Amino acid sequence: HYGNSYKGFVVEYDAKNEFFHRGEDINFTLRPVMYASTRPNKNINELDINDFLYIKSNIWAYENEYRLVTPLTDNERYLWYDNKKRGVCDIPKQAVKSIIFGAKLSQDTIR
Repeated sequence: HYGNSYKGFVVEYDAKNEFFHRGEDINFTLRPVMYASTRPNKNINELDINDFLYIKSNIWAYENEYRLVTPLTDNERYLWYDNKKRGVCDIPKQAVKSIIFGAKLSQDTIR
């Protein structure tokens, strides 16, 4: 699967890489996704926004996913974007463990 009918990809990161731990004191932490059989039955105003961003259906539990979420207002503190790509992060190659390509991903995209 991997998004868009097997035309997507997955990037596996090394969660132990220092890149993901450089700012634990300033809300820059990698957290595991929680898996549940039902969606939260509260509206977003009643939920802790962090819980909302880190929950997913338990049919995806095999992914063992982690997420890194940080407020866009904090971007300047992290110095991880240029002005044309606000919120986009340049992740060092050393932090990438593997890339899994969807079965129908084009060779042009892979290159």
